Amino acid sequence: MSTRRAKKSNTGFFIGVGIFVLAILAGSAAITVGTRSTGGLATPVPTSQTGVYPQLFADGLDRQVTVDIEPLRIVSLSPSFTEIIFALEKGDHLIARDELSTFPAQAIEKPSLAKENRMVDKIKSLNPDIVLLGPADKALAADLDKSKITNLYFEEPANYRAVISRIYLISRLVNKRDFANTIVPPLEAKLKAIDEALKDVRHGEGMKSYIELGSQFETASVATLPGDFLYQLHTTNIFEQSAEKQFIAKSEDIISANPDVIFLTNPAENIDALRKRPGWSEIAAVKNGKVYNVDPIQVTYGTPRSVDELGRAAKLLYPEKIK
Repeated sequence: MSTRRAKKSNTGFFIGVGIFVLAILAGSAAITVGTRSTGGLATPVPTSQTGVYPQLFADGLDRQVTVDIEPLRIVSLSPSFTEIIFALEKGDHLIARDELSTFPAQAIEKPSLAKENRMVDKIKSLNPDIVLLGPADKALAADLDKSKITNLYFEEPANYRAVISRIYLISRLVNKRDFANTIVPPLEAKLKAIDEALKDVRHGEGMKSYIELGSQFETASVATLPGDFLYQLHTTNIFEQSAEKQFIAKSEDIISANPDVIFLTNPAENIDALRKRPGWSEIAAVKNGKVYNVDPIQVTYGTPRSVDELGRAAKLLYPEKIK
C-alpha cells in the first residue's frame, strides 16, 4: 500500500488542452498521494514536452492537483474513461471498471464494480493510483478524499468538442499525448465531413427531433451531448430551450411538439412500443417510420466511437447526402 499524505493549495490558474484553450479559475484543495500527487481533473496545464511530469489538473469539483508520475493503477467508473484509456493503448493499467464499461472486449476481463459495490473499502483494497469518477458517483468523491484515495471527477462531455478535449486530457494523464494526436484528427475530419454534407440543411429549418434517454420521456436540452447529437444532425431539438439539461418531459408536450424524428437509447423501446403510448401514433416520426435506436453509451457518455454513431445516425436521416 502506498504512503499517502495531503497538502493544501489555493492557487488560481489558467489551463489549456491542445487546440482547446479553457480558462478555469480554481481555488480549492490539492491532494498529494505518496510520490503521486492527484486531485481534480478537467483540463491540464500544458507542459513543454509530451509526457513530462509533474502536471497540474483541475476537476469538476474545483480541486487542483499535481500528478508527479504516470498513474499505473486506474479505476474507471464511466464508459467514457474506460474506452478512451483502451483507445490510448493503456488498458493494461486499468484495474477495475463500472458495469457499463463493456467495450472493448478486453474491458470485460477487468473486475467490475457495480453501483451497489462501490464502497470506499472495496476501492481502497485495489490500491489504485487514481479513481476516475462521473456524475453517477459524484457523492463518492468526498468519501474517497477522507480515505486519502486519489480521485478525479468529470461531468459528462457537453458536446463532441468536449469529447475530443477529454481524449487529450486523459492522454496527458496516462502519458500518451503523442498517440492522442493520431486518434483525434480522424474524429475531427469525420465531424467536419458530416457538417459539410449537411451544409444546405440550415439549423432551425430542418426536422424537429426528440431523443429519449433510458426511461420513458427522459430527454435532454441543447447543453448536453445528446442535445449536441441532435444539433450536429442539423435537426431542431423540441426541448432545446429547456433550462434543465436532462429531465423527464411530459408526454403531452412531446405529442404537441410533433417531432419529425425520434431517437431511442433504450434497446427495449421501438416504434411498435411508441405506437402503444396514448396519442403517440399521431406523432409525425411514428406515422412516417422515422424512429431510430442509437447506442446509449456513445450518445450519452462520449467515447472515441461517439462520432461514428453520429455518422450512422446522419446516414439514416440523410441517405442521399451521407454515403
